[in-house]
Amino acid sequence: MENKNCNFEKSLILYFDANLLSKSDNLSKDFKVILEKFENLTADIYSSHNFFNNFPENTFLFHIFNLIVDYNITKTNNLASFLKATTNLIEDLLSKKQFTTEEIFISIILLLHLYLKESIFGPSFFFLKETEKVDLKDDIHLFDNSKFKSIHQKFSCEDIKNEIIDYLTIGGEIPYNHSKLTIFFVITHNALMNTKLFDMFSILPLWKARIGFLHNKLVKEPVNDLKELIFTNMELFKKEHKNKILSNENEETRQKISSLLKIEESYYALRFYRYKESEELLESAREELKLKIELTGRLGRLTKYQEFDSAILVVDTKSSTLTNKVEVKTDDNLEFEDPNEVKKVLLDDLDKQNPLLEKPNFTDDKFLNSTELSVHDQLYVCGLLNLLRKSYPDEDLLRSIINAYISKSIEKSLDWLVYSRLLIFKSFNEDKRTKTVERSLVQIQSICEQFNDRKPNTYARFKFYFSTDYPYIWELKKQYAQMYMQFGAVLTAFEIFKELEMNEECIQCLYVAGKNEAALEFANTMLKKKEEPGIYCVLGEIQNNVEHFFKAIEISNGSYTRAYRCLGRFYFLLKE
Repeated sequence: MENKNCNFEKSLILYFDANLLSKSDNLSKDFKVILEKFENLTADIYSSHNFFNNFPENTFLFHIFNLIVDYNITKTNNLASFLKATTNLIEDLLSKKQFTTEEIFISIILLLHLYLKESIFGPSFFFLKETEKVDLKDDIHLFDNSKFKSIHQKFSCEDIKNEIIDYLTIGGEIPYNHSKLTIFFVITHNALMNTKLFDMFSILPLWKARIGFLHNKLVKEPVNDLKELIFTNMELFKKEHKNKILSNENEETRQKISSLLKIEESYYALRFYRYKESEELLESAREELKLKIELTGRLGRLTKYQEFDSAILVVDTKSSTLTNKVEVKTDDNLEFEDPNEVKKVLLDDLDKQNPLLEKPNFTDDKFLNSTELSVHDQLYVCGLLNLLRKSYPDEDLLRSIINAYISKSIEKSLDWLVYSRLLIFKSFNEDKRTKTVERSLVQIQSICEQFNDRKPNTYARFKFYFSTDYPYIWELKKQYAQMYMQFGAVLTAFEIFKELEMNEECIQCLYVAGKNEAALEFANTMLKKKEEPGIYCVLGEIQNNVEHFFKAIEISNGSYTRAYRCLGRFYFLLKE
């Protein structure tokens, strides 16, 4: 089937462009109302209520949400039967021609974005500030009676939750299983990966690759099966998209979209240690953006009390004027909140006596003509920083190089998500320096807390997600806790891991803190609730007991790969 509506697939290449989708001729008026609701979805406590309030009945989403809410979960009506029911619903509605295939496909992608909002962009549908409990008490029932709450409660009961974990377990790797609304991801995964209902769309392979990458981010290690899926689908998509989707676009637009897709693919390559491929993709993206960026030196001073000039590593840029003309907004009538809502923590805010300058004080007039980076240039730098951090040894020179790129990139905030990602890179780059370690911690804490900020709105947050590889909120908090462990604040890290329900890390924290009995007691308590192979592996490591590794293999039916790695390491150290 040849798609005659160019807006449909073009609007899904980089992100879910509700504004452009709403102009499609193949979507019903009722569904366009939902797109408008999503585009204007607030970040307050009523976001789920506002989304469902006066929901148009003649839409696929109305039918799928009714199925989710009304489906009776029992031992026989399990996850497999539920997913079969969702597939049957799609097939039935398509056969009756009640909705177009495009509308159903877009609805499923929108479900995915509701999951991403809960897990990555924020704010959570389930978060309520203490002040809101008082200030909004008259309408608090709208929050308490949210449909999302009932969906979460239904699919978080023990039996169905274990089935979701089994569904997402791949290559012996068990996913993080304490996210809310994971069922939305499962529905999307099943509809796009396990059926052939949407094979007519040349955009489908791209979304399959994205779902595969999101799936792999749910587990701790790269999985070979997902690697094959991701790169096979990316190759399929690249063969199709230029001719079929972007044929009517001018050269500048094609290059801009192509560059961001290459930046996205560079993250996929790095996830699976394909360093050379990632580097080539980023270089090609830089050329398409017409960005000239290079490291050089400049005379200046780094501290408040420095009395002489020294050479400072800096970045010189010549950004394309065409790229800089690209607007962050997609429509003149679409109002985005101030992208500078992101809080950048300054050294003097933490300690007025701090000897470091926030920015170097340069004493020459070199680079007066150096141009500002556009948001697309900043995205390229995000990809480059990811490559540098993962493909080179962590040395002082590398951290100086990364600092130079970051300093140039954070001169101006152009997008909430992109600027937040740059500050995450900055924080991780400063975590080993005595004079900046406190700022590093406070900045990451601030980034974690802004997840539930009431500004900007949902639509303003996610525009460049796939070109930034922004972490899951639990992944970011995990890295934050690991930073505390690195600095010796082990019990603080324990509290963070406990909040995240990361039991293996909790046991390790207690053991490192010298609380061996507490670690064993915690482990035994968790094992009584449910035998997890990961906990047995941790016990095997801290007790140097090989029997725990065999137990992990036994209860996972031989599928838990970490147990084999631990077993191999155990015998390697014994020179066996």
